[in-house]
Amino acid sequence: MNWTFWRKEPEFTVETSEVPTSTLFRWALYDLGVDTPNKFAEAVGFTPISEEGEEMEHRDSIARLNNLGPYTGFIDTMATINAEILAETFAGVLRKHNLIDDAMSIEDEKALMLDLYKHISISALVPAVSSALKLGILVNPGMYITEGYYEQH
Repeated sequence: MNWTFWRKEPEFTVETSEVPTSTLFRWALYDLGVDTPNKFAEAVGFTPISEEGEEMEHRDSIARLNNLGPYTGFIDTMATINAEILAETFAGVLRKHNLIDDAMSIEDEKALMLDLYKHISISALVPAVSSALKLGILVNPGMYITEGYYEQH
């Protein structure tokens, strides 16, 4: 017997979007909750955000941050891991160059470094993940796609 199976190749389309860096920067400013977003936008050469635009940015940021729910534990864990790696690396540099020789002092320094590096890591991960979700680079596991629309599962 000659068994032949005909497989139909799956059909799919690849959609791409271009998002200006200024938009990603603005999203990061609002998702991080900086006090004066226009100060940072102007410092890097972007157009300041109008009062009307600021209201929209706050509203859009809340929507993006609400999508982070399933990822908060992961983000916190990765920030902690990154902080521990960076703190130990920096402590090693301090030891290597004999900048700190007291074991107690290095532990105090590491505690401060852990806190600082965790904040830095979170400030990188939160806007990265919220933007990736908004752009569809990551898809929330509680969502599914039907005919091009996102629907809550």
